[in-house]
Amino acid sequence: MVQDKNNGNNKENNSNFENVHWADNSAQRVLEQFPNENVYTVASGITPSGYIHIGNFREVITTELVRRALEHKGVKTKFIYSWDSYDAFRKVPKDVPSNWEKYLRMPVGNVPNPFNSQALTYGQHFIELFEEETSVFNFPVEFQKQHEIQTSGVYANSIKEVLNNKHIVIEELNKYRGEDQQLPLSWWPLDVYDDITQKDTNEIIEFDGEYTITYKVKEEGELEGVVKSVNFKDEPRVKLRWKADWPMRWNHFKVCFEPGGKDHSTPGSSYTVGKEIVKRIFNREAPVYTMYDFVLLKGQGGKISSSKGGALRLKDVLEVYTPEMVLFLFAGTRPNSEIHISFDIDVIKLYEDFDKLERLYFGLEEEKNEKQRVNKIRQYELSLPNGVEIPKELPIQPSFRHLTVLAQTHNFEFEKIEEYYRDELKTDFDKRRLQERFECAKNWLEEYAPDEFKFSIVETLSLVTSEEEKAILYLKESLQKSQSLDILISYFKSIKDTISMDMKDFFRNCYMVLIQKEKGPKLSSFVFENKEKFLELLSTPYSLDDSKYEQIDNTHNYEKSIFSSLNLRTGLVVGVEEHKESENLLVVHIRVNQEAQNEDIRQIVFGSDNEYSKEDLIDKKVVVLTNLKYTNFKGVESQGMIVACQDTTQNKFGILFSDLNVGECLKIVREGGEEVTNSQEEIKKEVFLQSGLRAEEGVIYFEDVKIEGVRGDRNLTGNII
Repeated sequence: MVQDKNNGNNKENNSNFENVHWADNSAQRVLEQFPNENVYTVASGITPSGYIHIGNFREVITTELVRRALEHKGVKTKFIYSWDSYDAFRKVPKDVPSNWEKYLRMPVGNVPNPFNSQALTYGQHFIELFEEETSVFNFPVEFQKQHEIQTSGVYANSIKEVLNNKHIVIEELNKYRGEDQQLPLSWWPLDVYDDITQKDTNEIIEFDGEYTITYKVKEEGELEGVVKSVNFKDEPRVKLRWKADWPMRWNHFKVCFEPGGKDHSTPGSSYTVGKEIVKRIFNREAPVYTMYDFVLLKGQGGKISSSKGGALRLKDVLEVYTPEMVLFLFAGTRPNSEIHISFDIDVIKLYEDFDKLERLYFGLEEEKNEKQRVNKIRQYELSLPNGVEIPKELPIQPSFRHLTVLAQTHNFEFEKIEEYYRDELKTDFDKRRLQERFECAKNWLEEYAPDEFKFSIVETLSLVTSEEEKAILYLKESLQKSQSLDILISYFKSIKDTISMDMKDFFRNCYMVLIQKEKGPKLSSFVFENKEKFLELLSTPYSLDDSKYEQIDNTHNYEKSIFSSLNLRTGLVVGVEEHKESENLLVVHIRVNQEAQNEDIRQIVFGSDNEYSKEDLIDKKVVVLTNLKYTNFKGVESQGMIVACQDTTQNKFGILFSDLNVGECLKIVREGGEEVTNSQEEIKKEVFLQSGLRAEEGVIYFEDVKIEGVRGDRNLTGNII
């Protein structure tokens, strides 16, 4: 039950909402299924066969959040994380020398380390990396290495029980196998590692019903065909196969909760088979289970693989997101929903979303829906790492966007950032948060931020045009007179009357002189917060030269490409209806001009056999080719075309959605200058199809130039049609 804190905002939940958060709901299911446990054990695990990526981390965090929810309900908990290091080394990743093939089928916990690290083995290398990465969260987890536990003999009696009931395992597996794939009664759910080859390439011949296995060596070489015996109680070097091993360990460790990915959740998968095996052989209910969906990179699709190399790791995410932000992302998303990790400007919004959630917790934001309010409060509580107490009052919330400006203004010197926030740093929590967010903002600027967020303040003035001089003299005078930001803004509002310059030209001239870019941070707060710095800069000597941009301007005299012959703009879908003469066509009404609310609405006929419904389109911003020659489809005029990507390899089709303003045209910027798709000349569809526009995993390109502000739905790769 959420405790009463901070102006009474977090009053006790209505009992109807006590388990509204998914972690609390899962915890309640655990208590109902296992009402009499002294300690509630939650479990997770993975084979350390490659880098543990952010998708794998979702299993860890799902387990931990349910453990915290159980603890919140007043019961004792234990979190065990199994490193399945006794699994066989199945393939050589691309970043490992090819001669490591000689170690295939040995336990990954025994394979030599090919990496430049202090780890003793291949598996230990990945184990140490991940345990270090997760240490910032202070998870109370007991890491278990299965190559140590399996070879200790503690599973011997359980393995014996499974082998003596192998017919149950075979029955459960055969339920999901075709008639021509049925396992015979001679099949064994066990692998034996040979004492000489150390590999599991062996054929089991006989089991004596106690602890002795007779097997034949199948590994090519001198020992091939040799028959051996091993007593796995005295010499434990056997391992149950996964679908029998998992339920055996559920029983051994009395596991009450364990999540799994999609691949463990389908009929015939590990969990569906395992829950029957553990019940029939060990007379124990399977753990409460939650399926978790994939973690995807924004702009990419598909499952992340740790064996392919280059997969997104937790450490990569922590370079841009603080630990509390990572927890916020996972706590706020139900496990059965995909999570898209963003490294673009969405990062700024996510930090803003967290700060809004925190203000809600402290009673400074409102949420009229009580169920949503309770859910969000729990999300916030679960977003703070273990061992971090919830502050007694709203802590510092340094804006991520503002930090990107401050960091660059002060040349990434944290001491100056700390000085800027000095009066707001009241607790160690505040200091730690500022430090963490600063480091993340710095990393984001260096690695991921779009160019428009990056700038560098010039050290001295040099050449300026007469128009720029007029702007900076007015800026300097205004700064000197302004004792507050509001006063400075009032001076800016009178620019046109004072120096006869449009405000947008004033801003551009100032930016060009100060940071040598046409756009930059909000000018008023940018210069006022660094008043002394900019007054000093504006007092440095300079020379007038109205020809300084002539050489640059001449570069714009280039031959326009086919891109400029198009009129591709953002349109808002304001209505959708079925075509009266065809069930496979929709008539879509799209506003393509921001100014003309009702005047410039195009009627476009759109094929509905590509899995888009009315609901998928209404109120969406799409890319429209507006200068296409009008065409008649079964009696209805189509005044343009909704642009999409076609992936012929997957036979899929994805609309181009837009983040730009309604009516805004697509454009590209390259060395030759800027090209905008605002042509008024009518074209045929053949011209558009020859334009060379393409999509790569949802990112849209003209030639080799990325088009900003638009994205292909379904993250497809193919031609734009």
